Amino acid sequence: MAYEVDDLVVRDFPDAHYGLIACSWFHTPPAVRKKHMPRMLHALAPGGHFVMEGYHKTQLPLTSGGPKSFELLFDLDEVLAELTGPSAPPMRTLRASVEETTLDESDLHRGVANVVRFHLQRV
Repeated sequence: MAYEVDDLVVRDFPDAHYGLIACSWFHTPPAVRKKHMPRMLHALAPGGHFVMEGYHKTQLPLTSGGPKSFELLFDLDEVLAELTGPSAPPMRTLRASVEETTLDESDLHRGVANVVRFHLQRV
């Protein structure tokens, strides 16, 4: 397996190229996310998979990590609409959920957390 780590905002994505794209903790202003997330999805080859995890809006009062700005946290329906909307390629939703999980990753990311998890496949 080969993998790349890059900055979504400046990355020039090839069209229909990747079999898997994973997006972890992409907490940016909504305008940045709405502009660049569809570009990333177009880089998926047909049949390719997209997985994403990030903090849900209900994470704000918790102390287990994540942005302390409500606008940077994810709303499940809003993000799913962006991932499957008119700017995105045709996508099949395999999983879209809000889940409570327990983190134990570092002193700043430890304890109960509320996250969104997505798994989509390009049609």
